[in-house]
Amino acid sequence: METDQGAKKRGRKPAQRPRPEEGERLKRTIMIEAEVDLRLTILAAKRGVSRSDIVDEALRAATRGIVVSFRSGNPGEEATAA
Repeated sequence: METDQGAKKRGRKPAQRPRPEEGERLKRTIMIEAEVDLRLTILAAKRGVSRSDIVDEALRAATRGIVVSFRSGNPGEEATAA
């Protein structure tokens, strides 16, 4: 007696966003004022780096105290266990 392998599946696992690799660059869009855009362009040219490098440096400094923790499992499990 053969069993149908497809019938055993109740559903698939939810897709998980892969963790970014160390140093991996992600393309994102931000909205800034025209004057800030001009200052950013001038500062990048003065330092000889890209505008993205300037923004990355500023955001790293602004978020230095933030800790990110990745946990497996359902996010709601801990809230219901309390």
